Amino acid sequence: MSNGAGKECNGSVAAFEQIPLERIDRGQARFAFAFPREPDEALIASVKELGLVVPVALQGPCAGRYRIVCGHRRIAASEAAGLREVPARPVDRNLPEHTLFLLNVLENAALRPANDMERALALHRLVSDFKADDTVVFSGMGRLGLEPSQKILARYTRLVRLSPALQRYIVSHGISIRVSTRLAGLPLEDQAALSSLLTAVSLGGNALRELLDLAEEIALRDGIGLRRIFSESPLAAIIGDTRRTVTQKRERVKQHLTEMRYPILTARRDEILALLKKGCAVPGVSLTPPPYLEGRELRLAFSFQSVAELREKLVRLEGASLRVELEKALALLAMEEEA
Repeated sequence: MSNGAGKECNGSVAAFEQIPLERIDRGQARFAFAFPREPDEALIASVKELGLVVPVALQGPCAGRYRIVCGHRRIAASEAAGLREVPARPVDRNLPEHTLFLLNVLENAALRPANDMERALALHRLVSDFKADDTVVFSGMGRLGLEPSQKILARYTRLVRLSPALQRYIVSHGISIRVSTRLAGLPLEDQAALSSLLTAVSLGGNALRELLDLAEEIALRDGIGLRRIFSESPLAAIIGDTRRTVTQKRERVKQHLTEMRYPILTARRDEILALLKKGCAVPGVSLTPPPYLEGRELRLAFSFQSVAELREKLVRLEGASLRVELEKALALLAMEEEA
């Protein structure tokens, strides 16, 4: 889009003007809903190289100052890039504020898809700040790519209950609306504890859903809050262990919560592992049960560097197969599956 071209704006062609940044009220955010609010480095770099290609929309001037209608992030990027003025188009001062807000929603939708947090903020602002009726709100939902319904409206506006840290997390990690609304239903103290955990052990949508499932089942069974579960000493020790990688911490956190959720299963697994260790005491050979004891198959793994070493391990494994501990482990595994 050329900086000097004309553009259709609310039914009339408006000419672009170059407006000094110092005449724009950059502190007001009446029509803003972009999340995050700050421009990213890519946008700033683009403005430095090409200038502001897509003009902003301004209302005014009033007392020599312009009010931003569309382009809050673009103006912030222009300021960061060192521009002194930006191309802008005037907006009718007499338009209702909810119409101006929808104009911003429409322009942003044309430039890039809205993330779930932006959808939530836009709909919340239409309802709470602009007191828009259902017709206007449903129009906004359509512009945001959502099916207009009260159920979906309630789901998205619920996200404003998220702490700022979790709002940033769901956007940066692409967390689904289903999982995000579960997070929004947590008390703020539980959200804070979970945020601390996620800072150290980043989880995607499916892994986060599994963690919530385990933690909520533990909390319901034991009559405790999630904050206590997420802040307990064993988890703190896991995420604070500098010897573990992030991936190892992630797996260990899941294992710890699984052990808390299924203590009887954990005890059975430990009993089986102890029997296998005693019954198959062959150096360089591991014999492990299936994950979560689902199935009757044991997994045998070993390595060798020569035929002679292979023969030696096979002989020792044959001896191990006669030990009673191996039979007991298999019997316990069969009992667990039948249970």
